Amino acid sequence: MRILTFLLGLKTLWVL
Repeated sequence: MRILTFLLGLKTLWVL
């Protein structure tokens, strides 16, 4: 589940 959070963080940074 940790990887999912990491991917979500990367996607959020991409949006920013």
